[in-house]
Amino acid sequence: MGYGGYLVLMNGCGADLALTYINSYQMNSWNSNFPAKIDAFSSATVYIEYKEKIFSTWTDDAGDATYSFTTGNLGFKIHASFSSSDSGYLTTITSLGTSSSSVFHNGYTPVGIICSASAPTTVVMDSAANGADRWMQNSMDFIGSKTISEISILGSHDSGMSVLNEKTIPTTSCNAVTQFFNVAQQLLLGVRFFDLRPFIRNGVAYTAHFSDISTLDLGIQGGEGESLAEIISALSSFLSERNELIILDLSNANNGGFYTNDGSLSTTSDYIGFTENNYDTICQLLTDAGLPLINYSNVANLQLQALLSQGSAVIAILPDGKFTDSSCLSYSALNIYNEYSDVNNFKTMYNDQLAKMKANNNDRVFLLSDTLTQSGADAVGCDVDSSLSILSLGTTATESLFEFASSFTQTLFPNIVLIDAVESASSLFLSLYANALS
Repeated sequence: MGYGGYLVLMNGCGADLALTYINSYQMNSWNSNFPAKIDAFSSATVYIEYKEKIFSTWTDDAGDATYSFTTGNLGFKIHASFSSSDSGYLTTITSLGTSSSSVFHNGYTPVGIICSASAPTTVVMDSAANGADRWMQNSMDFIGSKTISEISILGSHDSGMSVLNEKTIPTTSCNAVTQFFNVAQQLLLGVRFFDLRPFIRNGVAYTAHFSDISTLDLGIQGGEGESLAEIISALSSFLSERNELIILDLSNANNGGFYTNDGSLSTTSDYIGFTENNYDTICQLLTDAGLPLINYSNVANLQLQALLSQGSAVIAILPDGKFTDSSCLSYSALNIYNEYSDVNNFKTMYNDQLAKMKANNNDRVFLLSDTLTQSGADAVGCDVDSSLSILSLGTTATESLFEFASSFTQTLFPNIVLIDAVESASSLFLSLYANALS
């Protein structure tokens, strides 16, 4: 088995891309893995692998593939080979009809390509090498003059629930864990909006995922995810080397809360809602950590270049009228429309979110909730049938995420794309496509 990696090829145009050339020499995986066609507004994952045989000149391993539209000269070329100057295998992506090209080291981090019909360029993102971790910083020439309601960013749903720690007895990973990776890794994969459900137990702040399943006579059930201290540390480390805008939505404590029991989280009998003091405590933790919080009352009207004029920036939003700490902002300051579909079927969710976007996109920050919600039966049965787990449902929704792109226009697109199961930088590409259109 030789050195290899994945390419995620995403066609963000309204026409199909055809494989017009394919050739390789001494590659274990190349020719047969590239699909003959990448449909409009769809994607394909391709695995490539070098041969690296002892009794062959392994530095000669190479592969080429070209995808083109049936009309015009747009598309892209992919070339993979050994680079003596870089002492390793490299893959080059070159846009047809332009001089644009990107080079990256192969690896197991997916790489995505978007071709925008209105802006015929090829965007290559690789979280390890080509900038998913600093995509806003690298795009300032393009998005710097726009406000939050004029761009699109990737968000994660129940962001802190990549792990399940203390929990109520009926709760399991399949009905509480929503993310594959912790917040530190999500940052590297391009996530800029974090849905953090605050929870305090024994004086320690956590993120949490709780649900009221009284319909099954089980009351409120759930558990703790990452601690807020872990998340704050990840944010501080990440932002110390980058100029990115991060939005922390801490407003949803209805599924978090304040737990008064000093013992283990085995029952929710002492579960109560957050108080003003609790929210102020959360905001104070962010302030004490030295995060670059911005609290301009007109934050929704400021251009990105103004928000990031002093370097990286964090907007922390809490429920209106539920806190006094002026370092954080009220939820209404961003005027976010956020209504999930509460179904476990992708097509139903897709149609519902599309209708909501068309009806509520004017002058608001529209959050597209590409999330599927477990039914009560799903939550109980997912331990036996893993396809019913939150992560499996999230993967189903994320794999079809790019279907929304066909309805985007210069003025109609989501400002926040919220997903479960963030797994790679490819999830960022829907937002990049929307930004290219606008």
